[in-house]
Amino acid sequence: MTNFPSVALRVGLVGSGRVATQLAPALLAAGHHIPFVWSRTPAHAEKLATQLPDAQVFAAADARLPPADVYLLALSDAAVAPSLAALRWPAKAWIVVFQGTPLLMQLFVVFFGLPLFGLNVDPWLAVAVALTAHASAF
Repeated sequence: MTNFPSVALRVGLVGSGRVATQLAPALLAAGHHIPFVWSRTPAHAEKLATQLPDAQVFAAADARLPPADVYLLALSDAAVAPSLAALRWPAKAWIVVFQGTPLLMQLFVVFFGLPLFGLNVDPWLAVAVALTAHASAF
């Protein structure tokens, strides 16, 4: 696998469950900064934010999120639509992006794009992430 130069990014976590709890330390270890954690459950966001340096907590009532280079949606499939609506993001954007792009391109972007962020993942995990994102739009 080709090693790409690592670029430190500000990654905003949208969600504070099991996926976010596992991804946050990996992102920090890769040299990225997590400026905030957003969750529909403020207690969960606060628990995760205590493990992250300088992370702010945002609850469902907050209308705007602070700027970040990447917003990582670490949500269950059932929580995607309500969370996006709570953030005032158009839920249609998710559907349009993932229904409007070919699955092969999504696989390519996940497999080759994650290493650009310092996240070298197993090829099977990259396939699982891309297929989950694609299937969640239908």
